[in-house]
Amino acid sequence: MNTVKRARLKDAVAHLKNLHEIMEEIRDEEQNDFDALSEGLKVAPNGLEMEEAIDVLDPIVNNLEEAIDELSIFLGLDDDDDPSA
Repeated sequence: MNTVKRARLKDAVAHLKNLHEIMEEIRDEEQNDFDALSEGLKVAPNGLEMEEAIDVLDPIVNNLEEAIDELSIFLGLDDDDDPSA
């Protein structure tokens, strides 16, 4: 792979990391809000909607993390490397 394509992939990793951070924060906030609900509210429509959102976001967060890890290994990036460099 040439250096231009590698640079584009490094840029993509930076974008994926940003997206992962956003999605993880939203998922975690929703989980914390759901956990704070009483048992009765957890089974109410809003509680069920929150639970569904968590169930949707969780695998997305995991898949983004896996994509970042795979690309980072391929590109030889460390966890502390700035992929935009």
